[in-house]
Amino acid sequence: MQESIVSDSLRIATETTGKVESGSGMFNELFEHAHDSHEIELPFIGHIHLPQFQPVHVVGMTIDFSITKHVVFLWVAAVCLLVIAVSAARKNTASKVPHGIGNLIEMVVVFIRDEIVLPNMGTGGLRYLPYLVTTMFFILIMNLMGMIPYGSTSTGNVNVTAGLAIIAFIMIQLSAIRA
Repeated sequence: MQESIVSDSLRIATETTGKVESGSGMFNELFEHAHDSHEIELPFIGHIHLPQFQPVHVVGMTIDFSITKHVVFLWVAAVCLLVIAVSAARKNTASKVPHGIGNLIEMVVVFIRDEIVLPNMGTGGLRYLPYLVTTMFFILIMNLMGMIPYGSTSTGNVNVTAGLAIIAFIMIQLSAIRA
């Protein structure tokens, strides 16, 4: 299985570039776009270097608080989610019949409520609907950021995925203890 994946990758690299060399080809170009780094590439501007801080040593661990490309796009996704949610909330409170972005958000919320929360968690799960909707939209926006040229998918970083998993684990444990 592993050998077929490697051979397929080499075949595709050969077809797209005509050669297989270290440091060349479409794969390396896409990898440079997808991996985390301390600089952001922007069209017409070039590379913007992000601030780096000295690592902090705590109890035998080294923690690096430097800002990377994935962190920047995580912040951008959070700001986008905040703007979209506030805009949808204002539009839905302004009129009895939602339209535009408010209608789209309401449609997704109703889908999550009726097709995910109620069948799996029952009516007691409705108190966790805001958390589930926010998490779903946050992950969706982060993944869509990777499809934008010069963008990056923050969920491609295991630290972001682990952070979301830890938050979900804490929510599940606290709700189970409460129940």
